[in-house]
Amino acid sequence: MKLRQRPLPAWTAPLLFGAVVFLAYGLLARQQGFYWDDLPFAWIGRYFGAEGYARYFATNRPLRTWFFTLFNALLGQNPFYWQLFALFWRWMTGVALWGLLRLVWPKAERRIVWVVLLFLVYPGFGQQTIAINYSNFFFIQTVFFVSLALMVLALKHRRWFWPLTAASLALSALNLFTLEYFALLDLLRPILIWVVLTPEMRRTLPNGTHSSEKISRLRGFLQKIRCDALAMRPHLPLTTYHSLPYFLLFTFYLTWRVFIFKFQTYQPVLADEMQVSPWVASLGLLGTVLHDLYVTGIGAWLRVFSLPDLTEFGPRSTLVYAGAVIAGAVGVALFSWITGAGNGSGTQRKTPLIWILSGLAAMLLSGIPFWLTRLPIRLEFPNDRFTLPFALGVSLALVGLLELLPPRRWLQPVIVSLLVGLAIGVQFQNANLYRRDWTLVRSFFWQLTWRAPALEPDTLLLSFASPVAHSSDNSMTAPLNWTYAPGLADWQMPYLYFFIDVRLGKSLPALAPGLPISEDYLAASFGGNTTDTIVLDYAPPGCLRILHPGYDAGIPLLPPLTRDALPLSNLDRITPGDGPAARPPDFLFGPEPEHRWCFYFEKAELARQLGDWAEVARLGDKAFALGDYPNEATERVVFLEGYARTGKLEKARKLSDQTIAVTPLAGAMLCQTWARIEQAADWAAEELALIREVQAGLECGQP
Repeated sequence: MKLRQRPLPAWTAPLLFGAVVFLAYGLLARQQGFYWDDLPFAWIGRYFGAEGYARYFATNRPLRTWFFTLFNALLGQNPFYWQLFALFWRWMTGVALWGLLRLVWPKAERRIVWVVLLFLVYPGFGQQTIAINYSNFFFIQTVFFVSLALMVLALKHRRWFWPLTAASLALSALNLFTLEYFALLDLLRPILIWVVLTPEMRRTLPNGTHSSEKISRLRGFLQKIRCDALAMRPHLPLTTYHSLPYFLLFTFYLTWRVFIFKFQTYQPVLADEMQVSPWVASLGLLGTVLHDLYVTGIGAWLRVFSLPDLTEFGPRSTLVYAGAVIAGAVGVALFSWITGAGNGSGTQRKTPLIWILSGLAAMLLSGIPFWLTRLPIRLEFPNDRFTLPFALGVSLALVGLLELLPPRRWLQPVIVSLLVGLAIGVQFQNANLYRRDWTLVRSFFWQLTWRAPALEPDTLLLSFASPVAHSSDNSMTAPLNWTYAPGLADWQMPYLYFFIDVRLGKSLPALAPGLPISEDYLAASFGGNTTDTIVLDYAPPGCLRILHPGYDAGIPLLPPLTRDALPLSNLDRITPGDGPAARPPDFLFGPEPEHRWCFYFEKAELARQLGDWAEVARLGDKAFALGDYPNEATERVVFLEGYARTGKLEKARKLSDQTIAVTPLAGAMLCQTWARIEQAADWAAEELALIREVQAGLECGQP
């Protein structure tokens, strides 16, 4: 029995959008945390509230203060709640876009669904998991689409024209003055107005009847001479008339943004370049525009053919990935097949061309803020955020291009289904990378508190760039203060984290003692000195190390800048503390992980700092009894020295042999350690002989 193709109820499309959003972004939501700007946002919301957000956004997007304050009051600092919130608003952007396009092109239902699906999984943008920040972006994007939809409804319903226009203008202002990402897209309004103004509609529009007779005569004349291009001109008076309120609002916004609020964060570099050398700047701009159109329009979609590395992805993640891709592709294909009747044939002949041109216009408008400020658009973090406003134009143009393919009933649905399914896979891969990053962040702070139960206030932490790809030193500063200053009550934060390679020569003047450090964290500030510094090294799967200038100088493969900073590391900043040891907040980082190798390593490093060699040896016995061995061979050295200093020289020699066997470059570090051991006590003759035998085997003292 052959199943009959028939239109599905309208509500099935939003259900499909929700399913696709969940497959692309929601499968790992429970395992995600806070990333990048979300960590400062959560910290500011907890400690400073609305006043903190007002300070933070005062120099860039002041109206966002109200939304952050409201959403923070509703959701608090639970990462999972924020992930669900971001998923909801991502879905709402699709529903709002779907509603808008149905009003403009009511006879292209299936194609509209395709546009929305491609828009929702657009593979150029991979930062959905940064939930606090981008839930606000998606909220504003939804507001923008609703504003456009209200404008179209005003054109279609004369009775409600002025109330709908007023509501549309209000939401347009909200979009313009809150976030600049979608501001230029407001200039798409004349295109939509022109499309909506059909001959039947123009006879019923307010203020349109006075010119209907002239317009009719002009159209008849133009049709007689068969000039299709000029036949568009009768639309222009009404299009201009209905665009005027929005144009005036946009002009007011632009005046405020350029001359009153000005460019406080990113400067209009292109304008300065045009003044210096117009031709060179123009050619450079042309090259940038072409490059960015390729990156956002073609390069982004080529990413869907990059399959995960199965050796790194793991069998479980691979199965989930495959299931999400197949489920997404099959679901879209079934929907397209079932709704095929009555949708494809209803599309107007000129619609594909209009969609292509509208898409290109949207892409060009999306790029203007980034081209003006010379911000590079890339498909890698963090610059892939700049591709977000391009998603609408790319999706419109892509479906328009698909419509130009040979008329086969199966061809376009198959291509769209495959693209959506594979793009779901790309977004799942992105979410998996973020999940791994959160695991690294949690591990960092648990290891840090094991190693440093308390830190003196006004301490600066330095390290080379972190392995956590989606969090900067600015990001890590927030949970650092959250952990060590849980009772913070003023605007002076006591701890600061710097990446040496990012800050050296800027906020960090030089790697020298006695230099003042002052950092404006927007919502709070830090004041300290390079003398009060701790130097870290975090290179998973190895354990976190707080570096000692004497003990750790011989660590092989230490980043050069970290080695240069090593003399600044002042371990006296670590104190036992009068109260309970610092602890990462459980609601954010979860319960304390099981005590494995790195726990005993960190505690042994702390015991060595305190001169408790018996405790080092005891911890070594526990660590090696686990059967969990170090991922970095030189992590044995602290236990080696603990055993030696408590008279267990044979154990120490065994660890020394294991270390050099795994890492031959550790010879210098081992020689320094055995030299300290030799000088630590008056050894018996046979013990001294063993020590020197080990040193000879390591070729200590030889050039």
